[in-house]
Amino acid sequence: MRTLIRKTYLLALMWTLGGFPLVAHAGILHENCNGTRGLTRIQNAINILQRSGSEGSNTILVSGACKENITIQSMDNLTLTAENGASITDSSNGNLDLIDIFDSRRVSVNGFTINGGANGVVCADASLCRLSGNTVQGSSGYGVIVSSSHASLNGDTLRDNAGRGLSIINGGEVADATAISVQGSFDGIVLNTRGTLTLSSSTVQGNQNRGILATTSSTVRLLGSTVTGNGGDGIRLQQSSQARFDSFAGVNVITSNGGAGVSVGDLSFAFFDADSNVTSNVGGTDVVCVPQFSATRGALTNLSGGTTNCVEP
Repeated sequence: MRTLIRKTYLLALMWTLGGFPLVAHAGILHENCNGTRGLTRIQNAINILQRSGSEGSNTILVSGACKENITIQSMDNLTLTAENGASITDSSNGNLDLIDIFDSRRVSVNGFTINGGANGVVCADASLCRLSGNTVQGSSGYGVIVSSSHASLNGDTLRDNAGRGLSIINGGEVADATAISVQGSFDGIVLNTRGTLTLSSSTVQGNQNRGILATTSSTVRLLGSTVTGNGGDGIRLQQSSQARFDSFAGVNVITSNGGAGVSVGDLSFAFFDADSNVTSNVGGTDVVCVPQFSATRGALTNLSGGTTNCVEP
């Protein structure tokens, strides 16, 4: 009976919008931002699903060029999927985030071109967010923020954002960032205040300042990834942060950065697995131990000929 009531409520809302033919079944909505009837805004579709109380998986299939800013608040198991190259562009003149996800579980955003906004995508307030195949570009702040939440990225491109491409803060965790590209922003990836990142088969390149910065007890793990051509240090560790460069999934390559390849600062630690390739960085020394109290293992033997000033027992 409860399921019947939810379905009836959802269909009644769609009749009101004049778009009943767009509904495949309860929990799946089709939204066309270029349309003139039915659902033409993603936020309206989100609100319908939230008010309907539909249980289980809820999906919004989006087509067209959307111009709006979206908030997903206190929802569970929602998927937004782009069809035929759908895009979402900021309508706030840079005053609002493009997609805000707060206090929500299992929210997936797939295949969109996401243009502008104060920030591109924000995953915050103990949310679980999954991004896949998106291009997040041109924000006046950060491309993707993960704050006090868990997120995964798979095949996403974060580029040309004015601040950071990816920001992981306040205990945020990106335990699986696979095949992503972070490029053309001021800083590529920044972890601050217990941020955690595992980066696999990915590239961080051509950012104006640092490729990756980990600070204030943050942790980075690289697996078969490349950090190259950034204006400052390729990777900088400071204030009790650590990095591990594992080679079992492929060689990590840290090269041609404007500063050091890896800079290890105060109370921080870096482990270099065999076959790490930390070479030819412009700063003069490929792995730099910055006084005081930095520490490494493998920097004397596993840099593929790279240089270092580090001292190991």
